[in-house]
Amino acid sequence: MKILLTGASGFIGKNYLESTGYKKISTISTSNLEFKKLYKHRRGDLKDKDFLKKVSTEKYDVIIHAAWAGLPGKTEDLNILNFNMYKNILNSFSNNPETNHIFLGSCLEYGNMRGIVNENDKGQNIEDFGQKKLDLLNYIQEAGLKYNWIRLFYGYGKYQHTNSLINSIYKDIYNNRKISLQNINKSHDFMYIKDAVSLIDKVLSNNLSNGVFNCGSGNLTSIGSITNNILEIMGKYPLFQVQTEPGLTADISKASTILNWKPKYSLFEGIIETLKGVNLD
Repeated sequence: MKILLTGASGFIGKNYLESTGYKKISTISTSNLEFKKLYKHRRGDLKDKDFLKKVSTEKYDVIIHAAWAGLPGKTEDLNILNFNMYKNILNSFSNNPETNHIFLGSCLEYGNMRGIVNENDKGQNIEDFGQKKLDLLNYIQEAGLKYNWIRLFYGYGKYQHTNSLINSIYKDIYNNRKISLQNINKSHDFMYIKDAVSLIDKVLSNNLSNGVFNCGSGNLTSIGSITNNILEIMGKYPLFQVQTEPGLTADISKASTILNWKPKYSLFEGIIETLKGVNLD
């Protein structure tokens, strides 16, 4: 199977290359990469139409679209830039109708909904980032592409942005600083990135166009609970008495039924693995 991974130098891309069961993968990123699983790497900008023209001369069985410029920024300007970038990418590869496209969506497509949500639920009060993801999904559907859309909930793990939640908490504790949290009871469905990689691989091995899949743990966890887990891992006493506030939780029954997938890592295990990669400098 000939696979192309875009956004290979990002959070999802690096974790995919490190954890996937597939042996050789062609990649695109804006920086150089050093992974044993690379088959062919191109350094370039997906917003460059000339670069896209060169890349699209090759045919791929699957393209994993992990690129999204500017993250963790989610400004309207960045969102429209990424939407237009994807339109150009898909137009460039339109001459290969048999290619199966795997896209990374977001739980923010559900807006401010609370409770358990499945893939058919319509979001409420959706902010611009989530809406642009939905606009892209609609564009893909209207184009008649073979696609799978993995709607990732609150992903965490190695290679995440230095100011991400777990990284920031860990560094505050390590440096004996006051832990800076606005609401310890705020709760999300946190998804360890290696479990997300395993879902992408399940989609790849399935080789069908199945639409949208929620990719979450199926559980709500408060920010205070995550902090207590980190403290315990570091050999310290839990600090917070917490209550789990209502939040958004993924119904993952579709991925379980169709792909026989479920998360393998507990929150505690995922945090342990994440902390191994935190840069304390």
